[in-house]
Amino acid sequence: MNETVVKKDYRKLYTLLFVLLVCTGIALRIYQHFFLGRALWEDEAHLSLNFIDGNIIDMFIPLKHFQSAPILFLLSEEIFTTIFGFSETALRTFPFLVSLLAYPLYYYFVRDLTKSRLTAIIAFALLTFSAYAIHYSSETKPYTVELSVFIFLGFLLFSAHPYIATRREKLLKVWGSIFMFLANTSLVMLSSVVAYRIYTLLIIGKKAHPEAYAAQRKLNKKLFTVWGISFAADIILNIIINPYADNLRELWEFAYIPFNIFSTRFVDFMSGRIHEIFFSSMLLFKDGWYFPYALLTIMFSGIVYVIRSKRWELLFFTVLPVLLHLGLSWMQLYPLFFRFVLYLFPAIILWIAIGAAAIARWISKLHWSVAVVPVLYILYCCIQPSMQQYPITERNVKPVLDFINKYPDSTKIFITTPATLYEYYNKTGYVKDTNYSALEWNLSPQEYYISVKDQHTNYLLLYSDDGYADGYARVLKSLKKHHMVIRAMEYGTYGVAELKPIDSLQFIPSPKRSISR
Repeated sequence: MNETVVKKDYRKLYTLLFVLLVCTGIALRIYQHFFLGRALWEDEAHLSLNFIDGNIIDMFIPLKHFQSAPILFLLSEEIFTTIFGFSETALRTFPFLVSLLAYPLYYYFVRDLTKSRLTAIIAFALLTFSAYAIHYSSETKPYTVELSVFIFLGFLLFSAHPYIATRREKLLKVWGSIFMFLANTSLVMLSSVVAYRIYTLLIIGKKAHPEAYAAQRKLNKKLFTVWGISFAADIILNIIINPYADNLRELWEFAYIPFNIFSTRFVDFMSGRIHEIFFSSMLLFKDGWYFPYALLTIMFSGIVYVIRSKRWELLFFTVLPVLLHLGLSWMQLYPLFFRFVLYLFPAIILWIAIGAAAIARWISKLHWSVAVVPVLYILYCCIQPSMQQYPITERNVKPVLDFINKYPDSTKIFITTPATLYEYYNKTGYVKDTNYSALEWNLSPQEYYISVKDQHTNYLLLYSDDGYADGYARVLKSLKKHHMVIRAMEYGTYGVAELKPIDSLQFIPSPKRSISR
């Protein structure tokens, strides 16, 4: 009787923790979406201009500004912006709502998969307080939708809720097919589901349980057929509306795993990506307090737990998705870059939570209070750096645009990388000056001077703050050297300078060579 009461008390504790985390996580996400006033950045602007300038039909043809996205994402964005307008908040509302719906389901997905409330609460806490998961939960790009699809599919596959359990096959067919057209990376999660369903079929055994085997095989065949048809349709549609695949592969060449896995280049690449994903640009774990070594121990403990307990199904939703993405990157099909692997966030933190819970169980054999220490240590090292950086507002062009607004509306503006960003804010009325021109990236000083040689009055240059993102570092250095800069203002990743016309120079240097583009 006492043991039953203790278990009930633990359930109440986990329920209380879940409610507190949900309320906190939703509050953090709502604050960012509605109250932070975060500006768009270049990638969002590239895509957003397609919604401003286009309509539903235009979503089925190649997009402008070198953009591509899953068709259902584009159609949903077009519908939402038609209803709510083109403000930053309106453009981000569809991804935000999808993320908000998926967020609490992650706890139930992990709980029902692992059969452990401790594992579920650890994983859910990491998702709740992740600065980058919150940051991308409200952005006009499909990254958070891809993350949400991972959670939705896991929830549909393992939920013990009676409504889901009795309709599981139908829900998987319908929503799995929809997700094909909503998130490009859904293929990785769907492949993991396929592998898991084949595994469960083998576990049943044809000889040991012939009737159950035949029934499961029939269900699998129907499910895989529906998904296969959807996948074929999605491939055909992508060929039609995304002619940029080869160009994008060339653009992201630096983010593909080197083919020779025994080379020093491979080692350098992987070490850089591991640090980027875990410590600098996605998970933001603490790179101190010996945590990098502890993290390795935690993830290894997760694997040991799976092997010792023979919980092989856990590998299909932790290790397998990661391996599949690594394979796609090695085959030059999908970059290994922190934004593009955000959808693996649920798998990675699930893996960490499994390891952390296993360590806590092993240590609790001494005393339950001792097990609290490593759990708190893990949570602190995972959460503290994120909360220190929340909210992430590293790219905010508005102060620079405010500087530009102080000038007459007829002032000539030359723009490097933020060209579409300026165009967006011009079309939505934040800036009034329509006398602007986009410059090519990576111009030499000589080429730059030739590009602006017809400008005979003072003008403005809007650029990347350090000049390296747009290839203008040498141009900025040359402008300062020739005392062309009258005044300048930089904020975050953007800068703007008022410049003298080049006819004030004694000469225009002749270009020594042309730059191939």
